[in-house]
Amino acid sequence: MKKPTVWAICFLLSLALVHLPLYPTLAETSGESIEASTGNQIRLIEQPFYPELQNIANRWNRSYMGEVEGKTPQYTLLNFYGVMAKVASKIEWVSTKATTEPGFRWSEESKQTIKEAELLFNSAVESLDGSLIPESTRSDRREEAALKLKEILDYVLDNSSSALAIPNTSNDQDWRLPSTGIHLAKGKRNQDSPLAGDEYFFTPETINNIPRMYSFIKQSDRNPIENDFATPNLYKQYTYTPGQLVPPKWYLKLPLGIRNLFERPIGDQSLLQICLAFIVTTIYLPIVYILTHNFLSTFKHRKGAKKTSIWLEDNKAWGRLAFIAPIPPLSAFCNYLLDQQINLTNFWLEKSALILDIAFYVSLGLTILLLFEALGRSSSEWILSFRNSKSSVELKRINNIILPSCRFLGAISSIGLMYALLIRLGLPPSTVLAFSAVPGLAIGLGAQRILGNLFSGISIQTDRPVRIGDFCKVNNEEGFVTRIGLRSIELSTFSGRVTIPNSTFDSATIQSFSKHVQSNIGPIDSDAIGQNIELQLEMPSGLGIGHLNSIVDRIKDYAATQERISKISCSFCENNNGGIILSIVALSKTNQEWEKYLNIRQNLVSEIRLIVALIKNTKQMVSVGRQTKPELIEQIPNIIEAIINEDPQLSMSYCRLSSISDYSLDFVFNMEAKYTDIGEFLNAVAALKQKILLTFSNNGIHIPYPTSVELQTNPFEQPINFEGSLTTSEPSDAI
Repeated sequence: MKKPTVWAICFLLSLALVHLPLYPTLAETSGESIEASTGNQIRLIEQPFYPELQNIANRWNRSYMGEVEGKTPQYTLLNFYGVMAKVASKIEWVSTKATTEPGFRWSEESKQTIKEAELLFNSAVESLDGSLIPESTRSDRREEAALKLKEILDYVLDNSSSALAIPNTSNDQDWRLPSTGIHLAKGKRNQDSPLAGDEYFFTPETINNIPRMYSFIKQSDRNPIENDFATPNLYKQYTYTPGQLVPPKWYLKLPLGIRNLFERPIGDQSLLQICLAFIVTTIYLPIVYILTHNFLSTFKHRKGAKKTSIWLEDNKAWGRLAFIAPIPPLSAFCNYLLDQQINLTNFWLEKSALILDIAFYVSLGLTILLLFEALGRSSSEWILSFRNSKSSVELKRINNIILPSCRFLGAISSIGLMYALLIRLGLPPSTVLAFSAVPGLAIGLGAQRILGNLFSGISIQTDRPVRIGDFCKVNNEEGFVTRIGLRSIELSTFSGRVTIPNSTFDSATIQSFSKHVQSNIGPIDSDAIGQNIELQLEMPSGLGIGHLNSIVDRIKDYAATQERISKISCSFCENNNGGIILSIVALSKTNQEWEKYLNIRQNLVSEIRLIVALIKNTKQMVSVGRQTKPELIEQIPNIIEAIINEDPQLSMSYCRLSSISDYSLDFVFNMEAKYTDIGEFLNAVAALKQKILLTFSNNGIHIPYPTSVELQTNPFEQPINFEGSLTTSEPSDAI
């Protein structure tokens, strides 16, 4: 989505939020009404409690210590009324002072007066029981209710049709001011228990009734109220101006015409407040959108992009945190501007506080999750750096231990924040606990298997029969260990990935083929994890001890030249059938890569096959006729040795008369070959046989007939079987 489109959407959304219609609440459409005064009204100064009201006002003039609520309805009601009148007088004094004081900062005297006004106002607000109001707007709604209640009492106490008898005893549990919806009751009510306490408070029902009563007394045909305690425009001055109880000094110093324009009512707010709220919302929404979009983009897989290295996963985690972390303080700051500075009230305040509280708590919970994730990944690298290691496999192993704990702590913290959000939005704690019981019940139903896997996972993490990167066999599954979690273990097999529950893994027979190559100097290289390759090969018949030793030596020499084979062990023994079995255990370094592992195994098997074929063909036999002269027969070993020595890669170890048949004398000779390429060796053997035939012919040494002369012997007519045994054809080595 292009940025102009994003800004346009945010602009329209801000406009919609600002111009949502204000519908009346239940408290405004139901409940008790204030009765209109008819006939003779009894003014405030004529009420029987007026002297007590004056005494209370004088007491608050002398000291601001104490509480508004008391142990009788009269004490609480008159204290509230007198304190709010005192607050209004101080606000008026400071507002007048702002026009005469120079500069845009309050003087020390004005600051002290504002502080006293706020102290008195907070004392009055405490007498309103707002325990049933959602915590997100509780403070603001109580403050608005206190300001409106003061004006309601101005009307009621100055326009009653009869003298008001306000009880000055604590005999009644609750009391209602006649002909009004104003109730006082002992103690505060919370969401899970009834009223409790000895002091009288204005009840939550009173707070709900205040908007309706306030709209009644503000009708245009009402008589003006004139007495020393009256504050006819207290709430209007509060709700239509920025700031809190006292507007900012710069605003009070504006010309009256500009202030009248700014304070032009639009619903319950002024034109200035609506414009400022619109600006704040228009800035806030695009920023949150951009941050959220960038955060979600980190999870997208871009075509052609390389897989992120495990050493860069911590950078990605911190990057995601950087996108989400600004949202909680930004939401809190936006809420502060709308509430404390712009001073939204009523509907606007409730909706903005609801949206911003949800944004704050959700983003804060996500921030905590990402923070623990990033800390876990960085901690793994710090530990590895302390150990002077650069192994990616060891990093995976440390991540496997640290990350589950970090994620668990992050999840617990986030769940706690979500419960705090539910309570802040007005859900009773008992309901929140009921929500907690639902996952508890689900855990209880599946606890047996889950807990079994969990404890098995802890046991595996403690005993460590295998580690990440190991090549092992679990029951019938063979593969590399890629993940060890609290619930399951993941193997990367040749055909795919296999997930094994920890309880199954813990009770299974585990065969690990991995060994760890230790380094005596330099950093520890845990990438050098050896995966054992085990082979049991049956050797062809006719091989002597020397041949077997040569095979073993050549296999070891081959392994020494291979970078991916760190160790190899070879030995031979006799089986029950009298055959020779060659056992080979090779330690390969594959780093969890099936392709490399199979390639190393394949190359090793192929090389052993060639070595066996080469060693077998170092033993040859030549037959001469019985009619050959004795002096020539004695020269045959020397003749063969001379021919062999012509090839610098060959040497004769022995040549002897092996057998005497009816028509021939059979000589067997064995060669030591330095050839490493089987093709070159077979070509050399073929050339050797041709030279022997030619030399024998020139020296009059007869070859018995019929016989077969094979100039080249193919040792691969029958393949070597590596599935438990090794067999070869018996190549003809006779001349």
